[in-house]
Amino acid sequence: MSKDASPQSSQPSDTIDIKIHQRIETCDDSYTLYDYFADDLERIFERGDKLRFSKFGTQSAFLPSVATVMQFLGWNNPSLKMLSFMEGHTGVHLKVSRTARYDLFTQKGVAERAGFEVFSWMTSAAEPFFKQPHAKLQSDLDRSIKLGSNAGDWLTGIAGYKAQAKLKYDDNYFEFTQLINYLEQRCLEDVTFLESVKIKITQQQLDTSNPDTCFALQLPLWQASSLVDEALLNEILSHFKKNSLAEIYSNTQKLNVIRCFLPIHFDFYFGAFASFEVGCVLYYRDEHESLESKKGVLNRAITSYAKNTRVKSCLEALLLEIKDIIPNQKRRMTWTDLAVFIPINIDESEQEYAATTLKRKKVDRLKAWRNKKDLPSNDLLRHFLSNLYEYFGEQDSTALGDLFVIATAIDRQVIHLSKLAERDGISRYEIESEVRTALSNYDKYYQHSLRNISST
Repeated sequence: MSKDASPQSSQPSDTIDIKIHQRIETCDDSYTLYDYFADDLERIFERGDKLRFSKFGTQSAFLPSVATVMQFLGWNNPSLKMLSFMEGHTGVHLKVSRTARYDLFTQKGVAERAGFEVFSWMTSAAEPFFKQPHAKLQSDLDRSIKLGSNAGDWLTGIAGYKAQAKLKYDDNYFEFTQLINYLEQRCLEDVTFLESVKIKITQQQLDTSNPDTCFALQLPLWQASSLVDEALLNEILSHFKKNSLAEIYSNTQKLNVIRCFLPIHFDFYFGAFASFEVGCVLYYRDEHESLESKKGVLNRAITSYAKNTRVKSCLEALLLEIKDIIPNQKRRMTWTDLAVFIPINIDESEQEYAATTLKRKKVDRLKAWRNKKDLPSNDLLRHFLSNLYEYFGEQDSTALGDLFVIATAIDRQVIHLSKLAERDGISRYEIESEVRTALSNYDKYYQHSLRNISST
């Protein structure tokens, strides 16, 4: 049963096992996270087991797992991607084989030599994190795991980022401040809710196998801590009641259910995306007083795609925005102009026609992107933007790249939801129309994030 249906109890599993013959030295005199993990490792090592990282995470719409969010954003293997991200972000290379990296996240695990290398790499790459006092974070981790909340993974990542930011930027998190505040608040709300509902289930002996009962328990959380309209929440509750009576739905009724559930599906993501976008706008734009009248570029793109059926994808809408704001333009950039910056390989047999063929391939590739026919990978997107920025002499395109990743992720969701709906006899046109309607609510999250700034 999903965590959205009822709170689950989860016993913490050993996530790191390895045998070692000497005690690992601590970083300093206080008991830190390094000490906690080192002591835990030493106890596990004595059993002669291997090193493995467990994949913890429960199904939750209110607070999805880190892995679920990374998959939403287009990373097919989020665990391995996190290793690569840490290497790139810290400049510290993990000296183990590709096979060992995969084995870390399976029951197979890795042997002592590779295991010790991984632990040494972690403590070196994330040294500020491991030097933090242990008690508060470990208490939060234990609390979330026992309740079946995904908060532990999020809080661990946030603690790591904060430790690094404090070292580099003197506690200034720059464009991530709003997003971090949002995630911390949602973690607190999720854990607090699960604690209260667990008590209620025990005291009232509630049947958590009943979807109607489960959603009724969740209803106060969504009412108090989300931006989903209350009328929709009540309509969802009525759908659960009908479902408990085994009522057979027509295609029209199925589409109505989807219409109700889409705002819940996107609620966490819209809150996170809007918090990040507002953080970027605050950091990169000087005229803060115009934040409401001059909305962020992602907000404008999502709104355009949501309301204009001639715009075929969220990515196309964002590209249209970029075409209008690219600097030093004597004329408005065309699609052909923009396609030049797409990195693409050309077959050796086509070398004599290289210029014409390459240009045609790039134009066709961009057209496919715009029409959701062949969406680019995150790495390809960033390469494309890097080429564009370099040509115009602009600085780092990382933040804009993140916004493009979000836009492309939304398009992938449209495709994914359309395929699921087709299995139930609903056309892609119908489901995309409903998704566009749901996306039109994004500005509400953007404005909410702006109001949070004014109130702090």
